[in-house]
Amino acid sequence: RAAGKMIILNWVFTDKPTENDQNKFITTLENSVVNHTEGEQSPDAEATITITSETLGQILLGDTDIQVAIDDGKVVIDGSVAKVIEFFTLLELFPSDFNIVTP
Repeated sequence: RAAGKMIILNWVFTDKPTENDQNKFITTLENSVVNHTEGEQSPDAEATITITSETLGQILLGDTDIQVAIDDGKVVIDGSVAKVIEFFTLLELFPSDFNIVTP
Protein backbone atom coordinates (compact mmCIF):
# COMPACT_ATOMS: atom_id res chain seq x y z
CA ARG A 1 0.00 0.00 0.00
CA ALA A 2 2.80 2.44 0.74
CA ALA A 3 4.99 1.56 -2.26
CA GLY A 4 6.28 4.72 -3.90
CA LYS A 5 4.93 6.98 -1.15
CA MET A 6 6.98 9.48 0.83
CA ILE A 7 5.55 11.32 3.81
CA ILE A 8 7.57 13.33 6.34
CA LEU A 9 5.84 14.34 9.57
CA ASN A 10 7.00 16.28 12.62
CA TRP A 11 5.63 15.26 16.00
CA VAL A 12 5.37 17.21 19.25
CA PHE A 13 4.30 15.20 22.29
CA THR A 14 2.72 17.38 24.96
CA ASP A 15 3.26 14.78 27.69
CA LYS A 16 7.01 14.32 27.17
CA PRO A 17 9.85 16.40 28.69
CA THR A 18 10.83 19.41 26.59
CA GLU A 19 14.43 19.36 27.81
CA ASN A 20 16.79 18.66 24.89
CA ASP A 21 13.72 18.47 22.60
CA GLN A 22 12.81 15.03 23.99
CA ASN A 23 9.21 15.76 22.97
CA LYS A 24 10.02 16.28 19.28
CA PHE A 25 10.29 13.61 16.60
CA ILE A 26 10.34 13.19 12.84
CA THR A 27 8.80 10.21 11.06
CA THR A 28 9.66 9.51 7.47
CA LEU A 29 7.69 7.03 5.40
CA GLU A 30 9.68 6.07 2.32
CA ASN A 31 9.67 2.87 0.26
CA SER A 32 7.08 1.31 2.62
CA VAL A 33 9.38 1.79 5.64
CA VAL A 34 8.79 4.16 8.56
CA ASN A 35 11.84 5.59 10.34
CA HIS A 36 11.94 8.06 13.19
CA THR A 37 14.41 10.59 14.52
CA GLU A 38 14.21 11.81 18.10
CA GLY A 39 14.90 15.38 19.19
CA GLU A 40 14.56 17.02 15.79
CA GLN A 41 12.03 18.61 13.42
CA SER A 42 12.25 18.59 9.64
CA PRO A 43 11.82 21.75 7.59
CA ASP A 44 10.57 19.46 4.78
CA ALA A 45 7.69 17.98 6.83
CA GLU A 46 4.22 18.03 5.29
CA ALA A 47 2.73 18.63 8.75
CA THR A 48 3.48 18.95 12.45
CA ILE A 49 1.29 16.84 14.72
CA THR A 50 0.79 17.90 18.34
CA ILE A 51 -0.49 14.97 20.37
CA THR A 52 -0.14 12.99 23.61
CA SER A 53 1.38 9.52 23.78
CA GLU A 54 -1.93 8.18 25.06
CA THR A 55 -3.87 9.53 22.08
CA LEU A 56 -1.32 8.13 19.64
CA GLY A 57 -1.61 4.75 21.35
CA GLN A 58 -5.40 4.84 21.05
CA ILE A 59 -5.12 5.57 17.33
CA LEU A 60 -2.53 2.85 16.71
CA LEU A 61 -4.56 0.28 18.65
CA GLY A 62 -7.71 1.15 16.74
CA ASP A 63 -9.58 2.48 19.80
CA THR A 64 -10.16 5.72 17.89
CA ASP A 65 -9.15 7.05 14.50
CA ILE A 66 -7.19 10.09 13.50
CA GLN A 67 -10.18 12.06 12.20
CA VAL A 68 -12.12 11.56 15.44
CA ALA A 69 -9.05 12.59 17.47
CA ILE A 70 -8.70 15.74 15.34
CA ASP A 71 -12.41 16.55 15.67
CA ASP A 72 -12.23 16.03 19.45
CA GLY A 73 -9.25 18.42 19.72
CA LYS A 74 -6.90 15.68 20.93
CA VAL A 75 -4.69 16.15 17.87
CA VAL A 76 -3.63 19.50 16.43
CA ILE A 77 -2.17 19.55 12.93
CA ASP A 78 -0.20 22.41 11.45
CA GLY A 79 0.11 21.68 7.74
CA SER A 80 -1.47 19.07 5.52
CA VAL A 81 -4.27 17.24 7.32
CA ALA A 82 -4.65 15.06 4.21
CA LYS A 83 -1.03 13.81 4.50
CA VAL A 84 -1.50 12.98 8.18
CA ILE A 85 -4.67 11.02 7.46
CA GLU A 86 -2.95 9.27 4.54
CA PHE A 87 -0.05 8.27 6.83
CA PHE A 88 -2.39 6.67 9.36
CA THR A 89 -4.42 4.88 6.68
CA LEU A 90 -1.23 3.25 5.39
CA LEU A 91 -0.48 1.64 8.77
CA GLU A 92 -1.54 -1.96 9.34
CA LEU A 93 -3.74 -2.75 12.33
CA PHE A 94 -2.93 -6.02 14.08
CA PRO A 95 -5.00 -7.84 16.69
CA SER A 96 -3.46 -7.32 20.12
CA ASP A 97 -4.25 -10.85 21.29
CA PHE A 98 -2.41 -12.88 18.64
CA ASN A 99 -0.33 -15.89 19.68
CA ILE A 100 3.38 -15.18 19.71
CA VAL A 101 4.27 -18.85 20.05
CA THR A 102 1.98 -21.61 18.88
CA PRO A 103 2.32 -25.34 19.55
